[in-house]
Amino acid sequence: MSTVVLPVARTLCWATHEEADRLGVAGSGTRHWAYRWIEEHVRHLAPVGVLADIGGGGLDSVLCARLAQYANRVLVLDQIGDRRRRGHIEEVVVNLEEGLPGFGDASVDIFVTASSIEHLTAAGQRRLFAEVERVLKPSGVFCGSISYITRVTDEVIRLVQSDPAFEQLGSSLHVRLDIKACLEAAPTLRPPFAPVSWSDFPGYEGFDDALLIANDALVSGVVGSYGTVRCRPEIDALRLAWYELGVFLRKAS
Repeated sequence: MSTVVLPVARTLCWATHEEADRLGVAGSGTRHWAYRWIEEHVRHLAPVGVLADIGGGGLDSVLCARLAQYANRVLVLDQIGDRRRRGHIEEVVVNLEEGLPGFGDASVDIFVTASSIEHLTAAGQRRLFAEVERVLKPSGVFCGSISYITRVTDEVIRLVQSDPAFEQLGSSLHVRLDIKACLEAAPTLRPPFAPVSWSDFPGYEGFDDALLIANDALVSGVVGSYGTVRCRPEIDALRLAWYELGVFLRKAS
């Protein structure tokens, strides 16, 4: 394991303005933090044999373009895609709800992901973490971000699921994130450094997303209309804040 001191946290962490400033993306929002946070880790792990991007979209994804230089082979996993290839990058069409059935055991060096896993069902999230554990090589790494939406209730989920804007983007919502359940589904995947307090994260005893909302040090966004994407007015009116959860895990050797 590298002993290099990175300007990013190799553990569970929330995106902060301080870290965004160190990474050169201050004021750019959660997605840019996620890309730079992931890239900084991968850059220090390179060269990499096989890197797989969970929910990457396709060959033209921003994250894929940034990480391709660090790996000999890049797989972009998503339910959309045309199985295209470009050099050492290829699209792999997979229903992430079903895990990674087409992948052999211990066949991938690094899994990355940016704001995708939160759109799976609770069972799908747990299954995916278990499958990542199976497919990673010993000492392999999972490095990604998961968007956590605050104040999620059954009514909020119904509203989001009824809005065609989210369905068209493949970004519907099924459940409130429980990272504890996900980690329990993959017991050999652990952060190299334990977080200061596990209660800071969803699913652990004592977690309260009101503390996220009250913390001005965190980078956040708001669920709703943006650019040419128009959500229903009742969703925009909720002003649901989201925060980016960085997850860095290494598989036991």
